[in-house]
Amino acid sequence: MAMNHFLCAGAFAALASVGVHHSAHAQAFTEAFNDISTLAGSGWVTSNASQGVGSTGWFQGNPVSASGPFDAQSGATNAYIAANFNNTGNVGTISNWLITPNRTVRNGDVLTFYTRKASPDNYADRLEVRLSTNGASTNVGSGSTVGDFTTLLTSINPTLVLGVYPTTWTQYTVTVSGLPAPTSSRMAFRYFVTNGGLSGTNSDYIGIDTVSYTPYACPPVMPTPAGALAGGSVGQSYSTTLSQSGALGAPNFAVTSGALPPGLTLSSSGTISGTPTSVAAANFTVTVNDASGCSGSQPYSITVEQGSQSISFPSQSPASQPFVPGASFAINPLASASSGLAVSYGSSTPAVCTVVGSDVSINGGGICSLVAQQAGDVNYTAAPSQSQSVTIGKAAQTIAFSSFIPANAKVGGSYTVSADGGASGNPVSFSVDSGSLSVCSISGTLVSFNAAGNCSINANQLGNANYSDATQVQQMVSIGQGGSGISISSSQNPSQPGQAVTFTVSVAFDPNKSAALQAKAAPVPTGTVEILDGATSLGSAALVNGVATITATPPATAGTHSLVASYSGDANYPAAQSEAFIQSVAAAVPTAVPTLSAWAALSLSAVLALVGLTVVRRRPGA
Repeated sequence: MAMNHFLCAGAFAALASVGVHHSAHAQAFTEAFNDISTLAGSGWVTSNASQGVGSTGWFQGNPVSASGPFDAQSGATNAYIAANFNNTGNVGTISNWLITPNRTVRNGDVLTFYTRKASPDNYADRLEVRLSTNGASTNVGSGSTVGDFTTLLTSINPTLVLGVYPTTWTQYTVTVSGLPAPTSSRMAFRYFVTNGGLSGTNSDYIGIDTVSYTPYACPPVMPTPAGALAGGSVGQSYSTTLSQSGALGAPNFAVTSGALPPGLTLSSSGTISGTPTSVAAANFTVTVNDASGCSGSQPYSITVEQGSQSISFPSQSPASQPFVPGASFAINPLASASSGLAVSYGSSTPAVCTVVGSDVSINGGGICSLVAQQAGDVNYTAAPSQSQSVTIGKAAQTIAFSSFIPANAKVGGSYTVSADGGASGNPVSFSVDSGSLSVCSISGTLVSFNAAGNCSINANQLGNANYSDATQVQQMVSIGQGGSGISISSSQNPSQPGQAVTFTVSVAFDPNKSAALQAKAAPVPTGTVEILDGATSLGSAALVNGVATITATPPATAGTHSLVASYSGDANYPAAQSEAFIQSVAAAVPTAVPTLSAWAALSLSAVLALVGLTVVRRRPGA
């Protein structure tokens, strides 16, 4: 029976070593234990460090022919080394060590041996194989301690139970692994049984035979074939992995001559990675080592070319600026190049804006297109330019009236309007507001007052590329009533006493105040007119197209009568009275009395006589 065991020594620090293919670091040996008295001369050491040392240590094997429990695995029947319960006292912990010669041990080294115990298996036995990396040290501690032999390579029946330790010769194989590098060491067999001894519940009899140590022989270690590796570019992530064959366990890669391009590194696992920082044509040698000291090398080259770059130019904040002649603002946020090189700025709309450094001068309203550029250098090609825009908003402009509102404006009057505009330079235009068209009119800058009320004059100014249209402003003039002119005429003057006369009354603009307005289609007066003779009203009538006709009878008194026409007024014309109108009434003509002729007198006398007779005649009978 054969059993393989491997060193499980925990994590060792990696050791990068440079070298060529190695032959065995240490001399192989095989020990058959034909005569254990010669072991010391071969470098073997025995040490019984039991807790309560017994009457025996390691001893020559006891064959069956000498009433022993078993014969050797090979050779003479007693050609093995043995240990038993007498290694300690009546009851104790057996820790009996058989230490191999000092060797430079490395990963891949192989230790083989045979062992067995007496049959039947009535008392549990245990055997450990341990390693000390402290050179030729034989410090094994005492009892349960192990001294320098801290690395357990294998343990046969570690829990001390029956039926595990073989009762026939069985071969075990231990392969060393996990060492960081070849190390001066000793291996040791430890017969380790707790509660052992004559009266103990454990420990019986074990033997060890044919121990062989075979140093590891380095095979050829072959890295990736020599030559040019994948090229790279400045500023671009790079990664390539070297491989190998022949290394025992995890290989370790290292640059042993020359240098990688700046920005790249080689990991111990063989990956070249990083970001190249400059153009280069690098030549270097990589050596692969394993933990057994085996190695191989190859030369390589990597060419790094100019890298591309890009520009990040965020949206500007704020996204708009007001137009102010001579004003400026700073680019915010600034652009950045992936190469880390400085970015320069310009403008593709010089009529709107120009750039010096990162300061932007405002030249006009519109879209200011800012351009970010990076021209490249020995390591980077030029970056594609990037643009961002800022809206230069039109500036506001205002209008201020420079004309004064006329005092006591009346129908028939006028004034010249004027105003100062904004910076666009466009003229200020004037118009009558739609709500005032019946009150006033304008020609150029001359405003005429056509009716009583509020006359609102609008002032406007157009903008241009840099200025917005001005907000409309108004100037309002309150217009009062104009003057009234009243004239009277009559159909008969002089008139006869008691004769009806038709008076015609006309109401119009006062010709002394409204000559200019009368030339226009002035409003026609409305309202009523009354003819007065002192306090006596001769009649009244409504104006029709500014004229009223009143038929009245002037006073019968002969002579002149001072009449006035009283006008009631309307929205545009005030109430007024005419100047006195003289109406003459002629004196009455006397009526002639006729004389009686003789015949008429005679006839009258007769009539009178007859009347008298009648009267007389009637009185007596009364």
